[in-house]
Amino acid sequence: MEFSAAREFVEATWRPLLFSPGAGIESISVGTRETGPVGPRTEFCVRIGVPRKKSRRRLRDDGVEPVEEAVGRLLPRGVAYDPVDFDVVERGPARTAAPPRLSPGKSVAGATRRPSAPSPIEGSIGFFVTLDGVELHLVSCNHVLARFDHGRVGDPVLHPAPRLLPPSVAGSPALARDHGVAELSAILPVEIDPGDGRAPPENLTDAAMARVTRHASTPASLVEIPGTGVHLRTDLSRDPDALGRSRLLNRRVVKHGATTGATEGMVTDLHLRMRVGWGRAQAVFVDQFYVSPLVPGAPFAAFGDSGSAVVTDSGELLGLLFAVDPHGGAAANRIDVLLDALRRAVPRRTLEVVTATTRGSGGNGTMQAAAP
Repeated sequence: MEFSAAREFVEATWRPLLFSPGAGIESISVGTRETGPVGPRTEFCVRIGVPRKKSRRRLRDDGVEPVEEAVGRLLPRGVAYDPVDFDVVERGPARTAAPPRLSPGKSVAGATRRPSAPSPIEGSIGFFVTLDGVELHLVSCNHVLARFDHGRVGDPVLHPAPRLLPPSVAGSPALARDHGVAELSAILPVEIDPGDGRAPPENLTDAAMARVTRHASTPASLVEIPGTGVHLRTDLSRDPDALGRSRLLNRRVVKHGATTGATEGMVTDLHLRMRVGWGRAQAVFVDQFYVSPLVPGAPFAAFGDSGSAVVTDSGELLGLLFAVDPHGGAAANRIDVLLDALRRAVPRRTLEVVTATTRGSGGNGTMQAAAP
């Protein structure tokens, strides 16, 4: 088989194959037959990756459509293919009914309830908190979870962000049912600049939280900043003066965001006042801090990283990333101010950050997500 024929087939059919209902296809690529000849006589083919190669009878017994039937509907004569073992470390909810494993930095987006409509705004999970030691909630930005203050308590939160799903899934009426992992539980509102010449309102936070309804997370994954080797061990809310002190200047920090992944930066500005684009308006934020890229040319953050937790290399939670600039730097809310505001939003509830040192009732070993 010619290489060009295999490539054209992959380019033309990868979406319907990869998301063929019940076929269990994990990948499609151009390769060579595992049993084919090597050297200049190598036979090119389309390689169809499946989690585990099984007999046709076993597949039917398990209710899985054989790959041959899924491929056969699309495969023109003369295009050779070879099913191969291809398993991934983690499958998102797009191809499996199993609940996803949530962790800081995973992609999320808000959606409306009726009709279920995804938001074009996406961001990242920052960290997790518990209410009364049992209910698990995720924290991210207001503009990510509540779509610039347009959301309502109870609205679904989706994982992964719809941009990462095939168009047929992202536009499905069942989107919230199949990909909803949480429901908005608290929104910290942001006041916009009215633009009438008066002094604009001052904001301290861009944040919201959502009650987790579906996940398969482990205690370790809830506190790990992926790709950094850092685990959340404490937060600076117990020391309200810490984020105003000079000792934090030039402090090395890390984050994991849905766009840029794990990156390193340095706190270069405290007591930051700034204008930020807020939907179609602007808002003024005060008493923030700014993180510059640690390595020139390597951005600390980009669009889609909003909501990421900013953490020191020793595991101290400093704040929530909410705005980025063209230079790859980012502004963040102070964690002490943010947690105070969230606690006021859920009066008569005990709110605690999930950390690697949490123990006892409400700790990692006993907490559970609320049932879906």
